[in-house]
Amino acid sequence: MGTTHDQFNVGGMSCSFCAESIKKAYSRTDGVEDVDVSLAHEEVLVEYDDDLLSEVEVKDTLRDLGYTIRDPDKAKRYEQQQAELSDGKRRLLITGGASIVIAALMGWMIFVMGRFESTSLGMDLVTLGLALGTMFGPGRYIKEKAFQSVRRGIFNQHVLLEAGAFAGLVGGLLGLFVFPSFPTVHFFAVSVFITTYHILSEYTSLIVRTRASRAVQGLLDLQPDTARRVSDDGDVEEVPVDDLDVGNRVRVKPGENIPVDGTVVEGESMVDESVATGESIPEEKAAGDAVIGGSVNETGTLLIEVTGCVESPYGREVGR
Repeated sequence: MGTTHDQFNVGGMSCSFCAESIKKAYSRTDGVEDVDVSLAHEEVLVEYDDDLLSEVEVKDTLRDLGYTIRDPDKAKRYEQQQAELSDGKRRLLITGGASIVIAALMGWMIFVMGRFESTSLGMDLVTLGLALGTMFGPGRYIKEKAFQSVRRGIFNQHVLLEAGAFAGLVGGLLGLFVFPSFPTVHFFAVSVFITTYHILSEYTSLIVRTRASRAVQGLLDLQPDTARRVSDDGDVEEVPVDDLDVGNRVRVKPGENIPVDGTVVEGESMVDESVATGESIPEEKAAGDAVIGGSVNETGTLLIEVTGCVESPYGREVGR
């Protein structure tokens, strides 16, 4: 027993405030020694004392904050990302529709009726229904995140936006039951617009990050899983790409993908680097030229010295 490291792929992070909220939550958890959050990779690395915390408790902290833990399997993780996109789109359509309706009512009041305050009890009740429906329907998950953040003394964007949404709801209720001169519809509209804005921003962020992560993963998938490492004595052994170190030499035959970034030590060949540069015409490579991991060696055999590595969100890793 002692220090344990667990890495999780997390769904639901939308901005740097989410990453900071996760860091603060873990920093206030007894037994957690260190935490790193990568928003770009949607990953969290937690270092904790397993005498004080279990893996289930570490995961529960993320879930309590309103985030999901995706399956480590790539195929299942892709399905979960698709489900998150579908849920986000559904929420946006509902709240967006409510925003359009309430904006139309406000426009009719101001430009047709020539009044800023409510014109009928029926209109007040309709807008109240739209406000409650958006806040506690598709916007309910935002309140859960805000509540869990406040419970831990974390004041993030969820808390601030929900404070604004509830302020609009309270103002509308005061106009409905206490001060008839209040612009009730406009107060309720604030709740609807803030909820819609929050859902729109998270959905947009989710689309961007999902497409970016798939593009990066697509590039990484072009790299082979193994490489032929050549020793100083000339012996060749096939090893996992992850086992390569800077300074190692690898042999790449025609038609194979170059495993990692490096410099050609021996041989000449045409190399297709379009995956990285976008240039469709293969480039001739000879001794002293740099090559890019994932590109395709087309014509000759190359001996390459490893010079580069893939940056993970938590440190340097040679290869994949």
